[in-house]
Amino acid sequence: SRRSDMGIFGKKKPPAAAPPPPATTRANPGSPRVESPRVDDTRPSPGATPKGEHDTSDGSRSDSSSAASSSDSDAEGSDAPAPPTYAGTPCTMRLAIGVDGGGTGTTCVVVGDDDDEHLGRCELRDRSANANSVGFEGALRAVLDAVDGALDDALSGTRWKKEDVTLGVDDATAGRRSLAVVCAGIDGDADARRLRNAIVARVPGLARGLVVDNDAAGALASGTGGAMRGIALVAGTGTVAFGAGGP
Repeated sequence: SRRSDMGIFGKKKPPAAAPPPPATTRANPGSPRVESPRVDDTRPSPGATPKGEHDTSDGSRSDSSSAASSSDSDAEGSDAPAPPTYAGTPCTMRLAIGVDGGGTGTTCVVVGDDDDEHLGRCELRDRSANANSVGFEGALRAVLDAVDGALDDALSGTRWKKEDVTLGVDDATAGRRSLAVVCAGIDGDADARRLRNAIVARVPGLARGLVVDNDAAGALASGTGGAMRGIALVAGTGTVAFGAGGP
């Protein structure tokens, strides 16, 4: 039987965390910066560029430490607005939410994390979540719209609204929900960090159990029960192979 302390992708459910740090320690007072656990922080994301280098237009690589710093700073400033005001009651349901953002469409599924009961689903068949194709804001909007649609479906007939999940959070409910977002076009830690920060700013209720990675990493995690050991091949709008683990 499934262990009660295991959550999405076979990982242990995150413990309730302390409240976010004071506003003076954040770049934006309304947007807590949360470094969420990755599926495996010791491995690079598929397509990751070595630290301190970037791909130039002619395919070569050059040192870009200052450029990366500037890009990260811009991302934190422009992608992290204050979240909407929330005055409701946080949802107490235990939920696991997964988003698969591809080059053509984006799908979100919500399950009850206690028994993997399928609660809700949203398919945006013509909404790409690949920032290389539709831009960062277009990809972010596809992810958030898919989450909203799946939560509307999952919470239909209950006393909860999606805002009670995406915005409502306290120490008693923070560990009862998780969100995994895997998207085509996340080709390194900087891409993942930028998307993670933007999601945290807009749906802070899902910040403490958030994982963001490339869709190939998500495919490997789902096929190995979270063991992250093997090779995954994604053949969709684009094609990528990804391997992790050793002998």
